[in-house]
Amino acid sequence: MDVIKQWVSNLFIIILALSFIEILLPDTSMGKYIKFIFSLVIMATILYPIIYLLGE
Repeated sequence: MDVIKQWVSNLFIIILALSFIEILLPDTSMGKYIKFIFSLVIMATILYPIIYLLGE
């Protein structure tokens, strides 16, 4: 159960940090690429426990 709490906490912190960074960045042509990279980071964070369990 502690692992799930830690995973949710990490997910919340990452989403909060990336959202804050996204707000601070100016709107440029690179914006859609940055959002894509942020989405990949969030997806990797969500999928990490599944990948970890399958690797054991």
